[in-house]
Amino acid sequence: MLSYVNNKFCSLDKAQISVNDRGYQFGDAVYEVIYYKNGKFLDLEGHLKRLRISMSRIDFELKYSDSAIITIMKRLVAENNIKHGSIYIQVSRGEYSRDHSYFNMPLKPILVILTKKNKESFKTIISGIKVYTTFDTRWNNPDIKTTQLLPNVLAKTKGIRNGFGEALFLDKKAQFKAFEHNPNQRISDQLIAKAVEAKADSEWIPEFVQKDNNPFGLRNIRWDISPAFADIDNDGDLDAFIGNRKGNTAYFENTGQANEPQFVRIKDNPFGLQNIGHLLSPAHAFPGRERDGGISGCTANP
Repeated sequence: MLSYVNNKFCSLDKAQISVNDRGYQFGDAVYEVIYYKNGKFLDLEGHLKRLRISMSRIDFELKYSDSAIITIMKRLVAENNIKHGSIYIQVSRGEYSRDHSYFNMPLKPILVILTKKNKESFKTIISGIKVYTTFDTRWNNPDIKTTQLLPNVLAKTKGIRNGFGEALFLDKKAQFKAFEHNPNQRISDQLIAKAVEAKADSEWIPEFVQKDNNPFGLRNIRWDISPAFADIDNDGDLDAFIGNRKGNTAYFENTGQANEPQFVRIKDNPFGLQNIGHLLSPAHAFPGRERDGGISGCTANP
């Protein structure tokens, strides 16, 4: 069975991945499964697009073009005589000595592509299979020392990039979680003690209470709104730009004070912000992005 492993073609029984591969060490990788039937890859464009999005979401990219990946897939299905089956694509961040953070590591993503013949019977395809529902607990069990450490990897790297030495996770209530540990595990005990002490001394953990709906004059925007704020008129307080489902941007001027805002709707789609598409989401405005003393901004839609 031919495969494409570690960026080269090889027999599957001779394929090798380093134990320092970050996909093996941390689950620091993404994947796609593409079905193949009657000479066609099903929803090929959608799968490759999602693969790129997944890599982007965890902060790396693959230098292979889509056409290069498709060429590899076509050779594999041809030489492995796949008539009806699936193609498994996995891309890890790369290989390096073990460290949660990948900050400043000279990493080269590793591409793996495997094929598999479909063994499902025609009867199973027609009648379907039984399934049961269960809660999604994939990232909610920090007491289990699993090697699925992608959240840890992303959190620590973000911390180091911003000048911190480590990241400390909070639960959904913004509280530190402490578990009972073996008394011999002194390092773990010390970390938990420091976490509890930090929580007791901390004043930076916010608590929010809903006071009102549509406050300060921000109302009548329709559905699926997404706000952003910038001091567009340079008067010392933040004005509001709110996008909605139809792709319109409503501009609200803050006629109040910085600590007592009052917004008045001035105009829709101002300053050339138009024809963006549906479900508009204005992003934060960046003062002086072009170093011309003005304000730059960006918008996004699906």
